[in-house]
Formats: sequence, structure tokens, C-alpha cells
Amino acid sequence: MADVDKTGSEQYSPPISSSRDLLGRVGVVCLLLLALICYLGLGAVCFSTLERTTEEIRWEEGKLAIEQLVKDLLPEESEEEIILERTANLTAVIRRLADNGNPYIYEKRENAWSYLGGLYVAVSTVTTIGYGNIYPVTMGGQMFLVVFSLIGIPLCFMFIGYLGALLASSALIPLL
Repeated sequence: MADVDKTGSEQYSPPISSSRDLLGRVGVVCLLLLALICYLGLGAVCFSTLERTTEEIRWEEGKLAIEQLVKDLLPEESEEEIILERTANLTAVIRRLADNGNPYIYEKRENAWSYLGGLYVAVSTVTTIGYGNIYPVTMGGQMFLVVFSLIGIPLCFMFIGYLGALLASSALIPLL
């Protein structure tokens, strides 16, 4: 870990020399981890709150559109059982065809914006993995994602950096 002296040049801090120094560095890493966990939890709550209602509306609209399409394709005197069977078949075909398209067509997608779904988006965002299979579609959710990223990505990198420095310097401590 580099320190900067009064002249602006970097000086490398010595490896951990005492248990007090080790505890101090572990304490910083633990505080950063706690801050990151709290930040991710807050993000998960915000994402699920901002996106859940829109998801439910779009899910229901999609189901109704598929049911209406099946009814339009079948003769009016068709039995309810046939309509349900054809609706299920058509829904399965649409889901397979739209595998990389509209995320609201996926099977078991109706609770993607639960707390765990929001946490998934938060973690994949701050770690910059960003799979993109779940993403905010509302303007509020998208704006929150930008602000969340601006704070969360540096926080995550700072945690990773301090953890790496701790592990690198503690590797130099002789075993007791």
C-alpha cells in the first residue's frame, strides 16, 4: 500500500509488523465490507420497489395478449380446455423464440424484482459484471441504477483493493 509524503512522491508502507497494525488493517477491511453489504441491501430494496409494479403489469399484459391471440386463432365454439392447452403451447413457443428478447416473457419471471432479484442486480452492477438479463425498465429505476453505480463501483473496488493489500502484506508475516 503506497503512502504519499509531503513532496508528493510515493512511499511504500512496510509490511504488517505488529498485531496492532494487523488489527487496524483488518478493521478497515471489515468496515468496508459492512458498508458494501449495507449499500447492496439498500440498493436491492430500492430496485425491487422501483421495478416490481411495472413488472407485474407487463407480466399480466403479456399473459392476456397471448390468451387473446389463441382465442383469435381458434374457432369461437372451441372448448375452454382446448383454449387453455393451446395457450400453454403458444406461450412455450414464444418463450423459446424470445429467449434473448423481452425479459418479461421468460418462464418464472413474475418475481424477478423481488428482494433477491434486486440484490442480484445490485451485486452484478457494483462488481461491473452486469449480465443484463435483469435490468430496470422504468425511468426511475434506470436513473437510480446510474447513481447507484457511481457510488457502488468505487466502494466495491476500494474494498477489493484494501483486501488485496491486506492479504499481500499479511503474506509477509512469519508464521508463529
